[in-house]
Amino acid sequence: MANRKNRKQCYNEAVSGKIGGIDLVHASNDNDHIINARGGKVYHDITKHSFLEIPDSMEGKVYEVLSVGLQKEGHPIVTVQVGDLVQVYRLPQDYVNWINHLREASVMGIKMLPAKVEFGKRSDGSYYAEIL
Repeated sequence: MANRKNRKQCYNEAVSGKIGGIDLVHASNDNDHIINARGGKVYHDITKHSFLEIPDSMEGKVYEVLSVGLQKEGHPIVTVQVGDLVQVYRLPQDYVNWINHLREASVMGIKMLPAKVEFGKRSDGSYYAEIL
């Protein structure tokens, strides 16, 4: 049992730094995931994450978004809370610019998350995220 690391130790070893309060997480070789600052399990293998359910209609779906980030190789991820459950999902690549915008705002001291966010898809096929 002495070799087992607690959640905080694993998290601290996996975080490569912070930008404006947003954790920059990197993969470690000793296990298949880390727990992010919001309590979500972030797998090193992005394919182990399901995509966030985003409706194909103008009426989006609202989630309680705790954090967003870019995983290794620039894959966008989102940490959401549904009731007591905290879950990390993949987002389509279309959300990279939105995540970068939130990161830039955070560096300037503007904290937009956690917040309720509506995710949807416009009639032209483009994705949107609107902080409510």
